[in-house]
Amino acid sequence: MRKLLGLALLASVLLSGCTIKSEEVNDKAVEKIDDEKEFVYAEIIEDGHYAPVIEIGYPSSILLDRVDNQIERIVLNFESQDAELVQARLDETKNQQLEYHGKVISTFILYDFVETEDTISLIAYANRYKLDSDGFVDNIYTYVFDKTTGNLLTDEEILALVELDIDQIVRLMKDIQSANEDESMKGRIDYQISQESCSTDESMYDMCESLVANNRFFVTAQKHLVVALEKTWIKTDVLDPEAVYYTLLEITSADR
Repeated sequence: MRKLLGLALLASVLLSGCTIKSEEVNDKAVEKIDDEKEFVYAEIIEDGHYAPVIEIGYPSSILLDRVDNQIERIVLNFESQDAELVQARLDETKNQQLEYHGKVISTFILYDFVETEDTISLIAYANRYKLDSDGFVDNIYTYVFDKTTGNLLTDEEILALVELDIDQIVRLMKDIQSANEDESMKGRIDYQISQESCSTDESMYDMCESLVANNRFFVTAQKHLVVALEKTWIKTDVLDPEAVYYTLLEITSADR
């Protein structure tokens, strides 16, 4: 399936790339492997170049700045069973991107990492595309670890930490999508907002917006929840019916 760049923030605060934030110290935090480094850091394997903001896909998106054609090794600087599994996944993705590097634009970077009193969260970003082609493959990977045990938090544990539930998130998805829709597009696209998946009935909706199936949350320094969403076409009579657009939605206290 083809995927088009649609990485955006529809809330008021823009995530800053690879910014380390720590407000409080947890004396019971999982032990670092290397005390001189952060809990999550990146080593550049292949240098890239700055990619200017461009709008592709989702109307009225605020697309994030990024570094293209850069390959990084993302390192989890702590030990746990879950950290070992996630490290293996990150290394596998990095190696896959390296195979394409030099043939097409190929990127894998640590987009953001935040440490709070309770959590260690990260966002990794990958893309592949040719400059002379409209084909664009991208993906985002989000993980939230318990800072004391080093293990991944479940969706339920993350939602309890930020005092939200899925029903609230779906409601906010609808409100924020409506508030941020470009005036020129209002009424032209009918969105179905869903927790998991959408109906395929083309007579009712044009596009589906749903939560990414797995690893879909990120916790900011202010303990706001960032939700990874994806938009897919339900209608088939569009230019690229298989396109997937990714969105990062930050839910602040003002949104509730």
